[in-house]
Amino acid sequence: MKQFRAGDTYYILTDMQELPDRFGVGDKTVVKGSTGHDHTIKNGKFFVGTSPKSILVVGYVKAEEDCKLQHPEHDDISLDIGIWEVRRQREIWNGLEKIVID
Repeated sequence: MKQFRAGDTYYILTDMQELPDRFGVGDKTVVKGSTGHDHTIKNGKFFVGTSPKSILVVGYVKAEEDCKLQHPEHDDISLDIGIWEVRRQREIWNGLEKIVID
């Protein structure tokens, strides 16, 4: 399974071929961070939505050829072609869980 972390978001390459109809048309090119540290998508689209699997899922990126996740504070991150699940990161410390804010 391909996955990576970027700030307060976590990306997982799924085996989905298409997104369910409930996501409609992906017209977003920005994955919003919790503190305004947003990632811009080049050659892909972000679909806002949730998943019945996890409350941490905030949407999906449909990556096309040469897709890049761009951010002014770090180098571009290349995304393989496919559908990437986007989650908020969480930390568990002393048995307590909290959402990462970065």
